[in-house]
Amino acid sequence: MHADPQVVVLFPGAWGNLSSKYIDFWMANPEKAFRRFFGSHIKIIKIVYSGSSMDEIVQGAFVQLQREKVTSAIAFGYSLGVSIMALACSRRPDLFTHCIKFEGDDDGIGWAGYARGMCALIVPFTIALFTGWMRITSKQAVRRVFFTGERLQDATERQVELVMTYLGLNAIYPLLELAFPPMKRRVPSIRVPTASILGGKDIFYRKIPERPNQKVYFFPHWGHGAILEYTFVEQAIWNALIDFGFTPETADEPTQH
Repeated sequence: MHADPQVVVLFPGAWGNLSSKYIDFWMANPEKAFRRFFGSHIKIIKIVYSGSSMDEIVQGAFVQLQREKVTSAIAFGYSLGVSIMALACSRRPDLFTHCIKFEGDDDGIGWAGYARGMCALIVPFTIALFTGWMRITSKQAVRRVFFTGERLQDATERQVELVMTYLGLNAIYPLLELAFPPMKRRVPSIRVPTASILGGKDIFYRKIPERPNQKVYFFPHWGHGAILEYTFVEQAIWNALIDFGFTPETADEPTQH
């Protein structure tokens, strides 16, 4: 009799959530890292956000998970998707056994991260305050947000163009409101074993509050775009999974930096 596969649920960030092809772009490296760790004994579900409020987004996620007949899963969230993941965990604490936060926190962006983001994206942030939509059209802004850190600081033109192509007009208001400290709502802390992966060069998240059941993995030279660098993503996710008590299907160790 075969055991059920390990289910992993991916909560993407604020950009590129309106169709699966955008999610595939942003979640490609986490998906690859999880598949390599668990081998063929895995089922990955990428949440497609829908709705006009945080509550509707979370409810939509539960509908998707119910359709997939998920009863137990590891949750992975990136950037502002961590806040959606945290809200989902607070609503259904029985559903998620472990959570991995990647460059994000339960309550969204704090004042310091907001200030750094405004400096890098002052025009898009200002427009977003009035419209709820954000579009990044400056290559310099894309570099400042996503390509700060080891191996990412010298991003090629092709990398920048690729990111700009997938950003587009795909940020949605319920996630953007989390970005602004005066507007955001407080999300209950995740209560299951949690790994928080942070980069010291991240423009939005560099320090987070201490939380119950949480272990922080701090990488001083990495930025918000580290999710686009596979070797980093693999190392960080594997470290968290092994510390959770999971055993990799492959004998190979992840690439170290």
